[in-house]
Amino acid sequence: MKQSGVPHVLVYRKASQGGSNYDWNVPNYSLPPGQAAEIHWQMHRDAFPPELDRDLVWLETINEVDKNQAEWLGQFALKTAELAMNEGFRWAAFGWASGEPEPTDWQTPSMIAFLRLAGNNPDRLAIALHEYSYLVEDIGHEYPYKIGRFQTLFQIVDT
Repeated sequence: MKQSGVPHVLVYRKASQGGSNYDWNVPNYSLPPGQAAEIHWQMHRDAFPPELDRDLVWLETINEVDKNQAEWLGQFALKTAELAMNEGFRWAAFGWASGEPEPTDWQTPSMIAFLRLAGNNPDRLAIALHEYSYLVEDIGHEYPYKIGRFQTLFQIVDT
């Protein structure tokens, strides 16, 4: 990207570490969201490869999170965003699985606050949202609920 001038999106996500019992994919939901964010952020930040340029590579710290925890996750995202931006990282939140979350989940108070923060910091904060069909032979299966969910998110943030 630096040499060619062609824009790229590079995302780094740590999924596992040999012998580690730490769940790299999801935060500890039993903790208050701010505390869980601090712990989860530190684990990922400390594991971020030093050879990667944090000005170019997005860090994704959670993946396929609990769809029933929208307000908690919004609070977690707000704290993680603060930590990431304070340390000069680009952070992509959520990593929702295909078909998640429900449109109303974007509209909890903390989610709205996070979406506004991301909208005001598009060079530092992003939404990770997986869009895929569970049917290999039909990519558009249940459109727009698996493929096309970004359209719903855009409708919500545009209102």
